[in-house]
Amino acid sequence: MLDVRYLMSSIQHPVSRIENRVMRILMINYEFPPIGGGGGNVTHYISRNLARKGHDVCIITSRFKGLPGYERKRFQIPPDPPLERGEPRGPLQRGEFRGSLQRVELGNPFSKLGTKDGPFPKVGTYGFEVHRVPVLRKSPNVCSVHEMFTFVVSASIYSLRLVKEFRPDIVHIFFGIPSGPVAYLLKKVYNLPYVVFLGGRDVPRPHSDPPFYRLMYGVLSPAIRSIWGNAKAVVACSNGLRELALRWLNGSPHTRGSALPVETCRDTACRVSCYSGIKISVIPDGVDLSKFRPVEKNPDPDATVKILTIGRLIPRKGFDCLIRSLPELMKIARKDFCVEIVGDGPLRAELTRLTEQLHVADKVVFAGTVPYEQLAGKYRQADVFVLSSLAEGMPLVVLEAMASGLPIIASGVQGIEDLVEEGVNGHLFPPADHRALNQYLAAVINDDAIRLQMGRESARIVRKYDWANIAEQYLRIYES
Repeated sequence: MLDVRYLMSSIQHPVSRIENRVMRILMINYEFPPIGGGGGNVTHYISRNLARKGHDVCIITSRFKGLPGYERKRFQIPPDPPLERGEPRGPLQRGEFRGSLQRVELGNPFSKLGTKDGPFPKVGTYGFEVHRVPVLRKSPNVCSVHEMFTFVVSASIYSLRLVKEFRPDIVHIFFGIPSGPVAYLLKKVYNLPYVVFLGGRDVPRPHSDPPFYRLMYGVLSPAIRSIWGNAKAVVACSNGLRELALRWLNGSPHTRGSALPVETCRDTACRVSCYSGIKISVIPDGVDLSKFRPVEKNPDPDATVKILTIGRLIPRKGFDCLIRSLPELMKIARKDFCVEIVGDGPLRAELTRLTEQLHVADKVVFAGTVPYEQLAGKYRQADVFVLSSLAEGMPLVVLEAMASGLPIIASGVQGIEDLVEEGVNGHLFPPADHRALNQYLAAVINDDAIRLQMGRESARIVRKYDWANIAEQYLRIYES
């Protein structure tokens, strides 16, 4: 299996190596913060880091209650660190800040589209544009198939006009379905190249969640193959997801671990695997190391061990597995513990009833949706992070928990296997196996030294996943 560590080895620093060219990049994702899950945050951080490198980024996403149809996201560029006496400063680079933040009045959102300087001042701030198109969406946490279809229609119509103003060099879509048809249309009409990000459920799989997705995959298979086949590049966010995609292309989604008729080669900075002319490379998701940081913790034999889990309350996330592990865990844990579930969704009432039926309601807190800006505090308050998903791409919550210095107890599914080194920074258990989960949880609850050491290892392992490195790899894909 391709090792993600290889992908990071050639990145020496976060400064872009794409010299003397400002790119115009159009991002398309049906979810973007504050709605949706991890895929929207991936779009946010890649866009932010590309903008930080001086590129012009524009995003098309879904409109939702109370959110503006158009928004400029702006961020302040931090000043250089203090220089030692006599140390010379280099020349001022495009996008670099060395003075005070300048106030900028916002005018017509399209007033500077198409100019060489773009819509943002290059001294003091950087940022990107967000265009939200009308869709039929009822929930911020879950998007149904027919709601995704309204995004395809709305985004297609809007993008045909926007590209005339923005004139992108490349289109980057997140999730082949539902964003893929929009990029496919732009390629056919304007000959715009596009990159496909595979995030999880957009890759057909034998055991889909919800089950009717399996029928939908069958109906959409020709469209998915066409979208992937016409792309400039197809990028999976983990080794396991790439393998799943290749097996589907090969027509053998059920055979894991057997040989695949693929060619492995090198393309720009990444190793890619090919099947039927479709190349699939692996670029992992990243983490904001400035926001998610470990805190110093000392062994305390009398302290309650706080177990944290985060995600949308939907069947695929497997929260019922964690709850079912608790009755036995209460018997074998030698220290007191509690579980906090952060997130909301259609299964909340059902999961609450399950805690009552198993007599563990006093051990579980349903915190509901927590703003993303406040999640770092939740990680810092926790001692152990659990993810019991049945399927993933590469879960951002695991990267964030690792950056926060937490040991990881997770199901061994796509993406997580790339992050957790068994017995080093955590443990992997078979998906839906609550008995294995309670054994691993007991091991880290009962031994403070092991729990703290695993947390330190998590913080060490995750350093190479800084978003600046990830954005650099996407730039190489754009320019290849």
